[in-house]
Amino acid sequence: MKRKFKFLLYLLLNVYTIGLISRADLFLSNLSGISRQYYIFELIMGLIMIVTYGHVIKTILTNKDFYLFILSIILAVYLPYIEDNSILMNLHIISCYLGFGLLNYCLLKTVYSYRIYSLKKFRLLMLIYVLSMTGIFGIYTYSLCVNGLMEIIFLMMISLIFGIIEYDL
Repeated sequence: MKRKFKFLLYLLLNVYTIGLISRADLFLSNLSGISRQYYIFELIMGLIMIVTYGHVIKTILTNKDFYLFILSIILAVYLPYIEDNSILMNLHIISCYLGFGLLNYCLLKTVYSYRIYSLKKFRLLMLIYVLSMTGIFGIYTYSLCVNGLMEIIFLMMISLIFGIIEYDL
């Protein structure tokens, strides 16, 4: 029963994100731009991310890494994007990039630590990560901004990687 519930959380998070991003153009807008109208939904999404992904990180890594993961979500989700105030807008952008970096750190450290469980799956997880990040980098290079398509790819990559690891735990 617990495994089915976790699967539903992973599915809910991806459907929820796609639903939020579908409110705007995939190539011109992102969750931060949409969150001005739907900020409460972004806060809920951050909580779902912490509950869903946090179990894997807490199981494989240390408490310090778990707190870094929570900090990465807080930095990326909880500071709203306000166009009118340039200081808050710049703080939001800086905190999102910092949160993205911390989330990648936690993700890579989790995948690297997982290699002791299954070297074959570790290679698969690294392939998923490299291909996804290459696609995200290509989209970023093309559009020169963070957009919804990149966020969908990133979230689905995280869900797929943590879902595979969660299945083995």
